[in-house]
Amino acid sequence: MLVEQEQLIGQLMYAYWLHAAWAMTNRKLWEITEKIGMPEKIYECENDRMKSILNEKQIEKLRNSKSTWDLQRRWEQLEKQSIQFLPFFHPDYPEKLRNIPDAPWAVYLKGRVPKNSISVAVVGARQCSEYGRMAAAKIGKSLGENGIVAVSGMARGIDGISQIAALESGGSSLAVLGCGVDICYPRENRRLYEMLEQRGGILSEYPPGTQPIGSLFPPRNRIISGLSDLLVVVEAKEKSGTTITVDMALEQGKEVLVLPGRITDALSYGCNRLIKQGAGILVSVEDIFQVLGTTKKIVEGDSRGKQYVVQEAGLFTEEEKRIYDILDFMPKNLEQIWQEYGREQISMQQLMYRLLELCLKGKAVQTGGCYYKTGQE
Repeated sequence: MLVEQEQLIGQLMYAYWLHAAWAMTNRKLWEITEKIGMPEKIYECENDRMKSILNEKQIEKLRNSKSTWDLQRRWEQLEKQSIQFLPFFHPDYPEKLRNIPDAPWAVYLKGRVPKNSISVAVVGARQCSEYGRMAAAKIGKSLGENGIVAVSGMARGIDGISQIAALESGGSSLAVLGCGVDICYPRENRRLYEMLEQRGGILSEYPPGTQPIGSLFPPRNRIISGLSDLLVVVEAKEKSGTTITVDMALEQGKEVLVLPGRITDALSYGCNRLIKQGAGILVSVEDIFQVLGTTKKIVEGDSRGKQYVVQEAGLFTEEEKRIYDILDFMPKNLEQIWQEYGREQISMQQLMYRLLELCLKGKAVQTGGCYYKTGQE
């Protein structure tokens, strides 16, 4: 149900009142629209006609909101915040959301939603491991480099890491919040929030000023999956919000790829269980492009990234390359690295120096004491 351009602004002001002035559930908004009609008709509707849809308390709240809500002033305030209001009849309402179960009646947007583009959701644990951080960054970077929109929830951990990597590689990203789009949550992701305003989008079905509370986050997950052509899971505990997103993606008929992990890692319990239940296995970023039916613009190395070492002439010294080949995504201590290299072939002091050089080049990372592992490719 779309409206003509000349009628759009008027209907938008009434729709904003209906959506924000009094907190109806999404399903109730759809019900009242189906039975009464467009927002202006609902605004002008007699209370008696509402009795078959709303209870007395809701009708009273509706009546009061008409006297306190200044349509024109409220709309101007929204525009000053550079927030777009996109109800279901707006031509810019995201097409991918129209047919999902419990489609949002309206969404708010800062920035933009890229049109006619392939999107991949990357979700996972907030308290992720270094392995998870590396994988999320690698996936986000690859999506960004290849013009695929990275969709996630801007949460700490996997979500935010993948989105930053996508944006820093020159790509686009879209965040779906469990609060108003005018609120940066979590606060530690302020830099990401500002990047999304400039080069991506921030979207929510909750009116501006809505504070982040736990009950608002599970419903937003259906929007994350709804906006995406594929869902990628990077680390998830056995019971987590990530598995809720997976359930919603499957309900929407979306494909799911999961990064496997060690059976002893709690952060991999959820991932491994999803694989056991039939989810696709992600062993390299190439799997993403295969599922999407597209090709990469950039040719990468093998799953361990070793081909890069050969291609980047002069990047490593011979000793550094040997050490790099010993490193893995899982941390190794200094003694183990020395043993694998050959104690008789390099001194401990020289090994530490070479590891430092690799860290400075971004090809290794030091974590917790004397442990090293491969850095981002």
